[in-house]
Amino acid sequence: MQAFAKSLISIPPGRYECRVVLRDMTTGQGARGSNQIVIPEKPEAGLLSSIYPLLLKARKDVIFLGDEEGQKEMPLMDIYPFDPKEFVPVIGKLSRMDTKIRAVVPVSVEEGWKGDLVFSAFLINPAPEEKEELPILGLNHEKTQSGGHVFSLDIEIGSLDSGDYSMLIYIDVPEPGVRLMARAPFSVE
Repeated sequence: MQAFAKSLISIPPGRYECRVVLRDMTTGQGARGSNQIVIPEKPEAGLLSSIYPLLLKARKDVIFLGDEEGQKEMPLMDIYPFDPKEFVPVIGKLSRMDTKIRAVVPVSVEEGWKGDLVFSAFLINPAPEEKEELPILGLNHEKTQSGGHVFSLDIEIGSLDSGDYSMLIYIDVPEPGVRLMARAPFSVE
């Protein structure tokens, strides 16, 4: 079963350990997970922030329980807009047959800011530590109703071996030389 939750809170810059605990109320079984995140200081040049990217894969053989068409909006779609008829969030492991991935990256900028953003994507293979630049096949920009900006990057990942990986996305602002980084882990079966 796929589940999505979001919570927006304001916290000061720093390094944080995030923990999630889930419990199946029917069986009593539980699971927990944790991850470290870094909230950076506010960068210069009016570029405010980028949050965790949402990785999507092409929709095929996916059933949405209680929603045959898959048209009902999911709670996270106000932050990560995407077409649920074409894509689904990467939950669990990717298949080796999934050779392309879409990364949806929200970016907040100050009103009236007119700079250029340059995106690059890298695959991180932790064992051994390897960093490989990936081709970005397409880049789309969308302005949200709340005034934010969302960029969708179509990225060629190729046929990967089974294992754990990370997608690393850099957002460079050439003037005055600011770089944001967004990282999303994923696994391949």
